[in-house]
Amino acid sequence: MKNLLNEIFKANGIERDEAPLFARELLQKIILNGLSRGQFFKRAAFHGGTALRILYDIGRYSEDLDFSLFEPDPDFNLSRYLSYAENEVRSYGLTVTTKVRDVTAGNIRTEDMRCNMREILFNVGFPEDLVESMHRDAVVKVKIDVNTEPPEGARYDKFAMNDPLNYYLCALDRESMFAGKIGAVIARKWGHRVKGRDLFDYLWYLDNEIGINMEYMRSNLVNQQIIRPDDEFNLDVLRSILRERFDAIDYRSAMDDVKGFVIGQRAPDNWNSDLFKATLGRLKESE
Repeated sequence: MKNLLNEIFKANGIERDEAPLFARELLQKIILNGLSRGQFFKRAAFHGGTALRILYDIGRYSEDLDFSLFEPDPDFNLSRYLSYAENEVRSYGLTVTTKVRDVTAGNIRTEDMRCNMREILFNVGFPEDLVESMHRDAVVKVKIDVNTEPPEGARYDKFAMNDPLNYYLCALDRESMFAGKIGAVIARKWGHRVKGRDLFDYLWYLDNEIGINMEYMRSNLVNQQIIRPDDEFNLDVLRSILRERFDAIDYRSAMDDVKGFVIGQRAPDNWNSDLFKATLGRLKESE
């Protein structure tokens, strides 16, 4: 299977610092292929930062695989579908372990899939000295999250993948993903800290002139208790919420968060509240 992985996933030009990120992305793609074999995408859609990376080649690596069910299902069994992903990973000669997270509270089903870093890099065909430079117990981990009570109003696109594996998947369209990303910028925080990758993605949507699915945006903010169901909501209200958020962000921490995911290009070093508030006029509703 070493030759098969080496033939499918070309590691040419990948340096040591990028190798762990490459290994995780390889594992992500194999997992997606396995989920597709298990008919997972008849129940759920792909979204989030890794979706941007794999579907639209955004200029940063990502960590987790995020999905949202088409319809609410509090009894959704993620393990049933991940068994197909495990079999897919093993078919390449890799050892995989899966850890189920606690599902007693909340609407997110979470499981981790893990492989040995050295095993992946060796099977792909990285030079022996690079493989040996990794700690023998280093792990490649991919966290899989499924929202079992999705916000209303999402729209979807279908994809026939060739990346280089061939499989089918369904994902939120970019307008819905942009709404979800704005929701993350607003609500995903630790004090004044924010996940810098959310800001990186936010700028990508604007640079690509993507509009916002406002129905899905509203539903996200209601679910996050940012607004009430009967509150007036439009672009001006959204801009006001974002303006307040942009004034509160620790941009140094946000830029530090991005650095480990943009190997091969310059990490942002000029983020500040004025820069992000200046983007608010570029926000637009989807057609």
